[in-house]
Amino acid sequence: MNTLSLLVVASFGLAFLLGTARPWLRRRRARLLAHETAAARKIGPPPPRPAPPRAPPAVAPQHPARAPAPRRHFATLAEARRGIVLMTVLGPCRALEPPSHE
Repeated sequence: MNTLSLLVVASFGLAFLLGTARPWLRRRRARLLAHETAAARKIGPPPPRPAPPRAPPAVAPQHPARAPAPRRHFATLAEARRGIVLMTVLGPCRALEPPSHE
């Protein structure tokens, strides 16, 4: 038997072996997949937990509406005094008086 005839016989043998093994491997794979899906269906997701009881929302006590605080033009009394002194020294605004023709 020469090398060529040995190679031909080996390839036919390999083709026969693969032809018979392929359906067997398919059936085995289908069984394994079916087993895994059945196991997954048995386990499944965990059941949902019941929600913890909630306390009723706290109601804030209602206070009577207060009048807004008066707006202060000066932050401190010292600033108010300084403004009065400046107004006294500078005097009234000359732009508000009618022009004099002297």
